[in-house]
Amino acid sequence: MKGLNYFRDPETGLIYRGSVKPISRSKAEINAPHSSSLLTSLLKEQMKPVVGTVELNAVGLAVSLAYNCLQGNIPLRFRLNKRPKTPSLKSFSSGKIKSITVILDRKSYKNSFLGGIPQIKGLAGIKLSAAIGLFCDPGLGLNLFRNITKSIIKQARKIVVQKKIKIKILEKEVKSAYLEAQVTVKDHNGKAVISTNHNVTLIKFDSVILYKTKNKKIKETFSPAIQTLSRLSIKKIIKLAGQLNKYDHDYIKRAIRINQAASKLGMKSFSGLGVGHSIKSLIKKRMLSNDLATQIQFKTVAAVDARMAGGALEVMAITGSPNQGITAMLPIISVAEKLGWHEGRLIKAVALSHLLACYTTYYTGYLTPLCGCFLRAGLGASAGIVYYLKGNVRAIEKAINNLVGNVAGVICDGAKVGCSVKVMTAANVAWQSALLALQGVEIPAANGLVSRDAETTIKNLGLLSRKMAPADQAVIDLINAGNLN
Repeated sequence: MKGLNYFRDPETGLIYRGSVKPISRSKAEINAPHSSSLLTSLLKEQMKPVVGTVELNAVGLAVSLAYNCLQGNIPLRFRLNKRPKTPSLKSFSSGKIKSITVILDRKSYKNSFLGGIPQIKGLAGIKLSAAIGLFCDPGLGLNLFRNITKSIIKQARKIVVQKKIKIKILEKEVKSAYLEAQVTVKDHNGKAVISTNHNVTLIKFDSVILYKTKNKKIKETFSPAIQTLSRLSIKKIIKLAGQLNKYDHDYIKRAIRINQAASKLGMKSFSGLGVGHSIKSLIKKRMLSNDLATQIQFKTVAAVDARMAGGALEVMAITGSPNQGITAMLPIISVAEKLGWHEGRLIKAVALSHLLACYTTYYTGYLTPLCGCFLRAGLGASAGIVYYLKGNVRAIEKAINNLVGNVAGVICDGAKVGCSVKVMTAANVAWQSALLALQGVEIPAANGLVSRDAETTIKNLGLLSRKMAPADQAVIDLINAGNLN
C-alpha cells in the first residue's frame, strides 16, 4: 500500500505495516520479566497486531497445520513433545488432497461466514480461507494470510470449486472458540485443533499425536491475569491504568500509532464499505456538522473501512478482535487530537479502556450473542474518554452505566463489512455516554440492567449475554437461509 512503511517488531520478529516507525526497545527491556505487572500480562495476552478476521485466520491456520504435518513440517514452537516416527508424504501436492473438513463452534462459524480475507477484495468465507491455508506458512500463526499472492488465490479458488471442502458446526455448546481441521491425502489424515482463545492445542497424524498442549492455563477459558482483573473494583482498575511501567507505556504508544495509521489510511480514500468516505462527503455537503462527535465517528470508522478493504493492513486488536481494538482506542485518540494532545494521559486512558474491555470479557465471554464493539470496546472507550477529560471515578462509573443502559441489547450477527456501521454508532454512543456522565447525568439503578454500582451492571451484562445464547443459533439459521456460502 502506498504511504506505508514496513518494520520488524524486535520482540516477535514479525514484519508490520504502518505509517510510523516502531518504538525501539533494548534487548534487555524486551527480555525483562514483567510477570509482576498485571497490566503488562494483559497487554501481552489481549492486545496484539492482527491482519484480517481472527476466526478466519484460525481456520486457515488449522488447515495449514493439518496439511503441513502430513509432510513432516511443524513449526518449531509446536515441537514440544517427543515426536514419534511417522511416514512423511513430502511427494504429494495440493491437487492430490481427497478432502478437507473444518469443524467450528457456533460463534466462530457466525464470525467467519462473511468475514473478509486480507488482500482479496470482495471475497470472504470459511471455505476460501481453508483453501488458502494450504498454501500459507503455519509458522506465522494467526497472521499467516499476510503474504497471499495471486497464484495462491487462483489455486485456492480451484480447490473450492472442486468441492473438496466441507464445513460442519459443532453440535455441543462450548465456552470458548473451537476450530478443527482435517486434511486427508491418500490414506492418511492430518488433524489440527485450535481452541480456548485461539491457541493451538492439538496436531495429529492419523492416530499419532504430534503435539498436544500440556499447559493447563491454556485449557482455561480465561487466563489467570483476566481472572485476577475480574476480582478488582472499577476504582482499583482505574488506579491500575495509572501504574504503567516503561514496557506498558511503549507498547500502548505503539498500539495508538498503529490504529491511528489505519484511521489516516481510511480517511484518504474510499475503502471498505465506504462509511468514512460517506461521512466526509456529508460534511462537505453540510448535511453533517464537522464537530467533535462527527470527527470521532469518522476517524474510528475510517480505520474499520481501511481494514475491511482487503489489504494486508494490521491493526492492534484487543480480546481477539481488531474492530474492538479500533473502537476501544480511536474515540479517545480523536478527543485528544481535537481538545489537546497529552500523550501521558492518553496512554493511561487507552490502558483503562483496554482493562475494562478485558474485565467485561470475563463476564460476557469472548464470542457472544452481544456486539463486543458496543459492550466491551465501546464501554472501555467511554470510560477512557472520561479519564482523558479528567473525570473522577464516579464519572467513569456513570459513563459505564449510561452506555450499558443505552445499548445493552445490540446483537452480534457475525464479522462482516457491515460492522463498520456498528462501529460508527458505538463510537458515538461512547462519546455521548462520557459527555452525559461528565455533566452528572446517570441512568439510575434498577433501570433495566443498570445497577447501583458499575461492577454489578457489567455482571448483569454477562448474565444477559449467557441467557441470549439461543440468539446465536437464530443468526446462523438466518445466515444459512441466504445460501451465501
